[in-house]
Amino acid sequence: MLTKQLPNVCTRTAQKFVLLLLAGVIGFSVSGYSQKNTKKATPNVLLAGVDATEIPLKTIIANPQLITNMPGCKVTSFFISFKPKDGDYFGPFETKGDMIKENQINYLKEFTNTKVRIFLETIHVNCNGTDIIDRPVIVSSIP
Repeated sequence: MLTKQLPNVCTRTAQKFVLLLLAGVIGFSVSGYSQKNTKKATPNVLLAGVDATEIPLKTIIANPQLITNMPGCKVTSFFISFKPKDGDYFGPFETKGDMIKENQINYLKEFTNTKVRIFLETIHVNCNGTDIIDRPVIVSSIP
């Protein structure tokens, strides 16, 4: 009697194994591991429209705006700090909108002959209704 039941038990176990194997393969392919790895584009924020780590002070004063390189994206807020060479850290200051404020520009004007590091952090960018926090930007104003 035991020998007659053994093939049925083995068959049912094999069927369960095959079903679990198929479910695993289907689940693995649907979960995205089999999909091509595509990189989502993120906005690149530029100060004064310049893609550089050193920007002349007169350029920053003339155009104190943060812009992005992606259509449909606009900076909505950010934190800004300043560190003059051989000077004290000044900030951070929360700034609404995409422009460096007038009092912050006036502070920069005090250092016309000194390099000042400008830290732009927690940069919120609105891209077609979606808020994205972009990576920090560090630039230096040069005389």
